[in-house]
Amino acid sequence: AHVQKGIAGRPHLDRSGGGIANYLGTLTVTNSRIADSYGSDGGGIYNSGEMDIESSTLAENVATAAGTYADLDMTDHGATRLRRSIVANSSTTSICHPDVTDQGNNLGCD
Repeated sequence: AHVQKGIAGRPHLDRSGGGIANYLGTLTVTNSRIADSYGSDGGGIYNSGEMDIESSTLAENVATAAGTYADLDMTDHGATRLRRSIVANSSTTSICHPDVTDQGNNLGCD
């Protein structure tokens, strides 16, 4: 699947991925904004498949489960590549899962 010029925000869910949840699929997100979303883990995006995020903004998301990541969370099964994107201003200091692959020119996701 491919999300282009998409906007996700304001859902408050008691599940993974308040903005986008990708379970074992392949997803590309480009030129999109995922913000102001709430989820148990991965307030903005939760990924357990293959995902590429390019030229997008993930901001001001909230993960409600302890030990999870506010903007971008994933499982050990998933692979997430981030390129030319902004990840900022979220509820915790841990905004991205440490296994996210930085493919350059990103702001945030430390």
